[in-house]
Amino acid sequence: MTRRILDRLLHATLVGFGLILVAVGVMLFFSPFPIGVPFAGVGLFLLLTRSRRAQRIIKNLRTNNAWLDQRIVRIEDSSNGRLRSVLASSRPDPANGETG
Repeated sequence: MTRRILDRLLHATLVGFGLILVAVGVMLFFSPFPIGVPFAGVGLFLLLTRSRRAQRIIKNLRTNNAWLDQRIVRIEDSSNGRLRSVLASSRPDPANGETG
């Protein structure tokens, strides 16, 4: 039982930290030095690895926004390993009629 509580606490902490990083990244995106991009990227990575809800939200955004999908595909193609598989998990599903 203690292990389950610790797992839930870790999950909530990482999802919360991911949300904070994305929010900070968006705020810093328009600064003179675009340091918001790495913050948002790390936050997005945390969210996609820890939250199925975040995966569904990103998948829907990619389905409805071709521009965003193309940018994420470009990052996906230039990366490898864990990052590539995490980004691929949010890819729109063409079998269900979704286009990206």
